Amino acid sequence: MTAGRRNEFRHFKAFSDPESRQTIPDPQAISTFQNCKLNWNECRQEPHVGTLRLYQELLKIRKTQTTRQEKETSFFEVNALDKNILALKREPSNHSALLIVSCLQNSGRAELKTLPITRPPGGCQWQLLLTTEDNTFTASSDAPQITTQNGNIILDFQGPCTTVFRTIKPDQTPIHTDDT
Repeated sequence: MTAGRRNEFRHFKAFSDPESRQTIPDPQAISTFQNCKLNWNECRQEPHVGTLRLYQELLKIRKTQTTRQEKETSFFEVNALDKNILALKREPSNHSALLIVSCLQNSGRAELKTLPITRPPGGCQWQLLLTTEDNTFTASSDAPQITTQNGNIILDFQGPCTTVFRTIKPDQTPIHTDDT
């Protein structure tokens, strides 16, 4: 069984030679089982507790920003803004829109008023809900620089990161109001 399992990996470049396949853990060894067991105490320690807080916050956004009916009738649009950045906009008919902008690798810049997908719906503006690199979730210093210029929110990503925005009416206080 061990030889067969290791042989299954031969088509992967990293395991193309037989010597490299010897590093694959033996699926029948007790040590492999022990090493794969979850340590539930880790969810109380950094960086794991930060990841847990991020997932809890994302679930709260999902719960408060959607209804059962919207999940089936919402309008979704996804576009690559460049080779590193994706944008997803969800524009339900009876709730605030959500915009998720993700820098998948390296760094990059996104100007939210430059493309239709990143523009807020008529009469609204974007309010930042979170970034995955917020201090609440990670000790990383890779949070994007977020500025506004003439009402245009500019995201300067330092590395991989996701931002989540929702729309608000102009009479509500947005998170970024100063023009810099």
